Amino acid sequence: MNTTSNTDYAALLKDTFALATKGENLVPLLVDAVIVTVLGTCTMGICLPALMFGYTRMAHRVVQGEKIAVGDSFQGFQHFVPSLLLGVILAVGFTVVNLVVDVLYAWLDPRIGGA
Repeated sequence: MNTTSNTDYAALLKDTFALATKGENLVPLLVDAVIVTVLGTCTMGICLPALMFGYTRMAHRVVQGEKIAVGDSFQGFQHFVPSLLLGVILAVGFTVVNLVVDVLYAWLDPRIGGA
């Protein structure tokens, strides 16, 4: 079964950029991106899943045509525990996959001591 997608990625990227840089959306998205980055770093990643959840919801509201304001990314804290659990599960999953790939690479590469 051969299915091809006729998605015009250039047009999609152009529309996304137009939505993000529209006058009333640009400042809140940029300021909240800085807030998410700084607070996520200062809290050693503890608050990062909730802030990213709020920022993603903020971007989704832009796509739906709703108004956004600076600080809307803090609404992610209403779902702090589920977003934190998802962040921990993803971090553990990525770590396990990374370890498996590293071990397989070290085992298979003869320069490192593999077969």
